[in-house]
Amino acid sequence: MIDVILCDDHALIRRGIRDTLSDASDIRVVGEAGDYGELRSLMRQLMNDGARQGRTTPCDVLVLDINMPGRSGLDALHALKDEGSAVRVLVVSMYPEDQYAIRALRAGAFGYVN
Repeated sequence: MIDVILCDDHALIRRGIRDTLSDASDIRVVGEAGDYGELRSLMRQLMNDGARQGRTTPCDVLVLDINMPGRSGLDALHALKDEGSAVRVLVVSMYPEDQYAIRALRAGAFGYVN
């Protein structure tokens, strides 16, 4: 089972991604966040819960928006990279690839979807 966290400030976008992923039998959305602060809290909570179950990461994949209120998705990527997190990050953004994809990949993202 692949555990996924969704992080986007638009609930409608999160719902669309969640509904799409729900069609896959081997993917489970384990949490959602609307901004950086919510994401960090959720990841801490899932880590604490996961530690009791022997997990070393809060999820396998983080689907992350770049443009969020407060701290951006790029900030989140840098923080995860600095922590040495093994979470794979897929950046989903409305911004064209030529503006942000390279920056996101250099910051530690494993993919960028426009």
